[in-house]
Amino acid sequence: MKQEIAMNFYVKRLANGRFGIYKGQVLLATIGCSQTCQVIVQMLQARQCANADFTSWDLERSRDSIKQFEQVS
Repeated sequence: MKQEIAMNFYVKRLANGRFGIYKGQVLLATIGCSQTCQVIVQMLQARQCANADFTSWDLERSRDSIKQFEQVS
């Protein structure tokens, strides 16, 4: 079942100099390169248009996986 999901992604520079990817008020990821950050946001928005089944739960799960990877590294 397809449903319309309004996701407002944006990029904001953080106090530590990195760039954050946000959905609403939630920080999803931080990236060191602003261009990479913009590309990721564009891909997320394109995926939203192409696949309405994509949910914020998928983003939360991805964010948790990245945190686990960062803790191991």
